[in-house]
Amino acid sequence: MNNRLETRTSLSETCNAILDAARRAADVVRASADVSVRVPGLDWTLGEAAVHLAAETREYAETLAGDLDVDEYVQSASNAATPAERSAVLNAQQLERNRERDPVTLAAAVESAAQAFVAATATRQAADRVRTTNGLDMNVDSMAKVILGEQLIHGLDMARATKAAWRISPEDALRVIDGVVTIAPNYLDPVASRDVTASYELRFRRGPAYRLDVDRGTATVGPASGRADCTIIADPVAFLLVGFGRSSQWAAIMRGRLIAFGRKPWLGFTFGKLLTSV
Repeated sequence: MNNRLETRTSLSETCNAILDAARRAADVVRASADVSVRVPGLDWTLGEAAVHLAAETREYAETLAGDLDVDEYVQSASNAATPAERSAVLNAQQLERNRERDPVTLAAAVESAAQAFVAATATRQAADRVRTTNGLDMNVDSMAKVILGEQLIHGLDMARATKAAWRISPEDALRVIDGVVTIAPNYLDPVASRDVTASYELRFRRGPAYRLDVDRGTATVGPASGRADCTIIADPVAFLLVGFGRSSQWAAIMRGRLIAFGRKPWLGFTFGKLLTSV
């Protein structure tokens, strides 16, 4: 019997997951009595996290629909050297442009942005390449998985701020990981990786495996093949939370949710430092 989790990697299924996560995130915001409460571990309030989530999703939707001048956004963050730094600049600009803090209005914005993104995907093929506001070129399938990650991670942020329940399923975590892994080379930290030459195999429990090769400031990614210096076996939800800085690497290791072995198992301890957050 095949015990691998169904990753539902089709674009339509990813879109269904986006709508579900957006609905749950909107419920968290709508139920909040005070959107000025701080998000644990972030500099944002709940209201600011909701603004970012709605704005980011809406911008991706408008990018797909051809209604947004991507060059203007890229130029506005031209002083930033990396995609992660450009995203940080653009995130700050989002908060400046969007001052709404009413929880009911914000909740509606989160849901409507997700619906707009899903509608925009219907005009595209999953393999179509699109340039995003932070200057990256990715296909529509990966874009959808990245947006799902936004919904799940920021939904978690807002749930933690309000002490509400929040669940990320292994299936959804695998979807997000599949999208994030494809763009991981663009998020290689140029300083942390400049003297590193290493190969990693990333195996996800009841899911797929990938190979990431790092070579002195550059990286390539693809399906798992050959012998790697370090193999990491990961629970997909734990990997997602650690990767996005929402959970401790050491706590996941202690609980057996992240395991490293191979010729150079110690490389697993510093893997996270090689990548900047998406």
